[in-house]
Amino acid sequence: MGESLDQILLGQTISLEDQRLLRQAELLAQRASKHEDAWGKYIQLNGGHPLKTLMDRVAHKVREAILLDQHDLETLYHAQQVQPRPELFFVSGAPGSGKSQFHRTLPQAVYYLSADVCKRHLKEALQEEWSLEGDPRWQNDGFLHRWSSALAWEAFPRVLDKGFPLLIETLGTDPEWDKALLKQALDQQYQLHLVHVATTTQRAIECAIARFFQEGPDKGRHISLLDIQKRQAQSFAGFQSLQEWLKEQPGSHHIQVFDNTKWAFELQYQWNASQEQGVLDWSKFKTRPMEHKLWFEGQNHTADLVLLAPIQPNLSQSKNLEDWQVALIQRGMPPFEGSWALPGGFVNTSVQKGERFELDIETPEQAARREFEEETLGVLDHQVPLVPLGMFDDIRRDPRNTEKAFVVSHAFLAQLPETIVLSSQGNDDAVQAKWVSLKDWHEGKYPLAFDHDQMLRKALEKAKIEMVNEEPPSLTARKKRRARVDLKSKSPSMTLSV
Repeated sequence: MGESLDQILLGQTISLEDQRLLRQAELLAQRASKHEDAWGKYIQLNGGHPLKTLMDRVAHKVREAILLDQHDLETLYHAQQVQPRPELFFVSGAPGSGKSQFHRTLPQAVYYLSADVCKRHLKEALQEEWSLEGDPRWQNDGFLHRWSSALAWEAFPRVLDKGFPLLIETLGTDPEWDKALLKQALDQQYQLHLVHVATTTQRAIECAIARFFQEGPDKGRHISLLDIQKRQAQSFAGFQSLQEWLKEQPGSHHIQVFDNTKWAFELQYQWNASQEQGVLDWSKFKTRPMEHKLWFEGQNHTADLVLLAPIQPNLSQSKNLEDWQVALIQRGMPPFEGSWALPGGFVNTSVQKGERFELDIETPEQAARREFEEETLGVLDHQVPLVPLGMFDDIRRDPRNTEKAFVVSHAFLAQLPETIVLSSQGNDDAVQAKWVSLKDWHEGKYPLAFDHDQMLRKALEKAKIEMVNEEPPSLTARKKRRARVDLKSKSPSMTLSV
């Protein structure tokens, strides 16, 4: 798994207010990709719904704009006449790779089709039909991506029929879908140029952040920073699958890989039927393994949340452990990678890495709420009170602790009358989130990382939820085994009567 959002933002030279805006945008992007987006909303609406009518009208405007959005149609018609076979440039790359600028490197005019082109028209049409002010989802790439992609690929056959030289821009994360599109182009006698634009994760993140804040039509446009590394790996794998497939197709096709780390489109590899130059080497673009160490001198403050909800809403007054469940996440990063834990993380501070930590811009309670939402994508009502459980500061609680830097956690308890939706895929540095029955936890089926078992026990005491047996069964079993061993170790002459 890649870096957490905290680690990504700590490595950027941006203001605290800009960090806050990026966190909000990231949360929207992650919720869109895992819970709800514009396309998902659209296909669930019935025909008479006013929002569906509006979205149909917006989609019609986008379809018309796509076909009229090329300012050099005469040049395209001329290129169509002089070329024996039209060319299709199929350009893939992860978000932030700079692939959207590749068409500027081509000496000839091409018809440019991409989800980003559709997204721009989509936002313009939405602004005309329905003011976007006050609803940041409609500026968020995660919320609009599937809808704009659907409109782009819907236009693809119509553009193919015109026989124009064509450039398609894509993430390249679904090679089977991409092969189906390229087969359509081969059927129309297109000559294919398969192009991949690569850059490092760090450069892609810097590009995404810069675009978010720059003045112009893309201001506020957010690509998920957490997804960039994952998309890079998927895009690499998709390209490799496509290039192997294309080498088997009849015709004079071309394959190229460009290193765009310096924004210069440096050719790294190329292939055609008569020659192959360069080496396909992805290692230079991969993120180096992180050093999992603490950032600040002395205390590094974190916040953890014990969120409880009844198994059924009518049991919210019960004090029986078997009637309750707790929200847990599975960690996707060291320490305790793969282990279950309470949602939580570091408290934000204005202090620079390496200095002594100060609680200034964010309280531990605010951090507990924020980290819960970032890791689970759950929406916790701000009217739900968080009850302090105290500070947990045992030096043995975190393997990263040293004499000079150590983690202390502010733990909180919150009780809900019923469960809220959590993302089964997790988010940030969590690979999944779910509700777990306290009975299963108490029986040892979900041992928790750090000292979170201790936090949970203290929360149950505070909530006056009774545990039938204060010792986990696994511990009781160990004591029984130890007692049997002690008996066997006594004098051989000793006999036990039944």
